[in-house]
Amino acid sequence: MRNTLEGGRRAGYLTALGAALANTIIAISCGLGLSVLLAVWPGSIDVIHIGGALFLAWLGVASLYRAFRLADGGIRLTVDPNAGPARSHAAAYVGDGLGINLLSPVIISFYLSVVPTFIPASASRLYYSGLAATHVGLALLCHSMWATALDLMRRWFVAPWTRRALQAGTGLALIALALRVLFGAASPAHAQSKTRVPVLAELFTSEGCNSCPPADQLLAMWLDEQPIEGVYVVALSEHVTYWDHQGWKDPFDSQQFTVRQQQYGQRFNLDSIYTPQLIVDGKEQYVGSDRRSIEHALNNSAKTPKPELTVTASESASTLTLRASGAGLVTEPGAELWFVVAEDHLAIDVKRGENANRTLKHSGVVRVLKSAGDASKAAATDIKIDPGWKKANLHAVAFVQSRKDRRIVSVGYSALP
Repeated sequence: MRNTLEGGRRAGYLTALGAALANTIIAISCGLGLSVLLAVWPGSIDVIHIGGALFLAWLGVASLYRAFRLADGGIRLTVDPNAGPARSHAAAYVGDGLGINLLSPVIISFYLSVVPTFIPASASRLYYSGLAATHVGLALLCHSMWATALDLMRRWFVAPWTRRALQAGTGLALIALALRVLFGAASPAHAQSKTRVPVLAELFTSEGCNSCPPADQLLAMWLDEQPIEGVYVVALSEHVTYWDHQGWKDPFDSQQFTVRQQQYGQRFNLDSIYTPQLIVDGKEQYVGSDRRSIEHALNNSAKTPKPELTVTASESASTLTLRASGAGLVTEPGAELWFVVAEDHLAIDVKRGENANRTLKHSGVVRVLKSAGDASKAAATDIKIDPGWKKANLHAVAFVQSRKDRRIVSVGYSALP
């Protein structure tokens, strides 16, 4: 504003260009920073939202204070409305826009706190980049339009009351953004969706199997990005034991998962079980790395809505109490209710076996798979929290499974408190 009123339209355009460059740098830096921070501490996004919202609200209140208490709204200008615009070197105006915006806590807070609230849990990793690029482009356009308007109406904008009005508008906008951050944030990754049909995807895998890492990566992507419209992939990684003799003992394996896979093998009349194998809703089985076939099956399974099953979690001392409720408990008589605690963002340096000298990453790793018995008779269970688990990366799943054909009747999921 100041550069346009003092230097004319050209100064405003050049300043807008500098501001766009600053916004691009900040957007890239914030995007990279958020990616690293969320990988280490997924719960940090809530802290960023709250802190950013409070800061934006404080800036909004400060702008309103200046608008109502200061004669010029706190925007001091030395402009003669009758004089022609001053001229300066182009680089000076670009530098102004770049320097002022690059160091602006408002812009940094916007990309850290406001932009992420528009990102749904199902969004891909490029979604933030798209939103940021859209903002940079729109900001450049709006700044250019402002420069044009300010240059055409210099006499009107240099009046103190107009600057007070602009300051008041800025304050209200900042407060509105703060409210949007606090009350309009995107749902957490493991919050129950009302618009997507949950589909259970069980991956039987092992760190001793060299064909399993691509399937592990696919499962993590489905869990983190939820890329299939209308489908919420409830992804579980169940590590089996029969690869342990190859030189590497999988730290996440359990004989319970091997037995469960054997039961599926009987269900599908397989000559032998194998890894990586992925079971969709207990009804179909696929090679775990066959993305096209699996996503087609997930989509088809979601076309049949499931009765609602809600899972909630509470913690007392070092014990989790998981509870299930909803029509999904009583839809099929005699069906079995299962509770799961799963952990995301795990990484292991494999020393021996087929994956020796590789770092393998996993999400949805089943830490506990516990039957509660007849779904119509039991709807809660207690699970002891292992001190080796990272609580911020845990989530709960409950599902009801037919005892007749192992079909998944209903499934629910939730973040832990």
